[in-house]
Amino acid sequence: MLDIERYTIKAGAYVLYNGYFLFMVGFGAGHENNVLGVVRFGGHREAGESAAECAAREIKEEASLDIKFYDNHITYAIEDNLEITPKITCDEKQNPILIRTGKAGELSIMYLAYGSGDLKPDMETQGILLLRKEDIESICSGRVLLREYKENGGKVILAKPLPEDAVLSPNIQLRFLNKLFVAEPELMNDYMNVSPILK
Repeated sequence: MLDIERYTIKAGAYVLYNGYFLFMVGFGAGHENNVLGVVRFGGHREAGESAAECAAREIKEEASLDIKFYDNHITYAIEDNLEITPKITCDEKQNPILIRTGKAGELSIMYLAYGSGDLKPDMETQGILLLRKEDIESICSGRVLLREYKENGGKVILAKPLPEDAVLSPNIQLRFLNKLFVAEPELMNDYMNVSPILK
């Protein structure tokens, strides 16, 4: 059994907000000039906070939202090849849906959560995509431009202008979420159809 609280260095969450999955969009390290990364909300853990507290703080900082965690009992450990592996056992107060193991056994984890509040990107967040299931499938399966995403009804909140002809490039967490719809349809249906009582 993995010791999440000891080895986690990064934590984030899949955030469901008014029926949409939220992901940051923008230029990042290692991206070409015409490629926009579609990345998860989350970041590095600070001293004294739990992994779940890290995820909640990062989402508050990056999107101005409070979160409530979904109580899932399924956890996957994956490598960068994104193979859906056997589920692993966690015995945490809040179980993550995804654990990635990095160098020296360091962990990066993702939770399932719901967001509440007034959604807005912070100063370091270039933009936020509000993704439907079909948007996730489209971005993960082919070359989708920001303009095409918007023309097909996709929603985005931009903190600053981004080039319309830039390609939306899914990060590993988005690609895993896309696979999760197939691997765990009952869990995903429940997660998406629950109406949690939020703060």
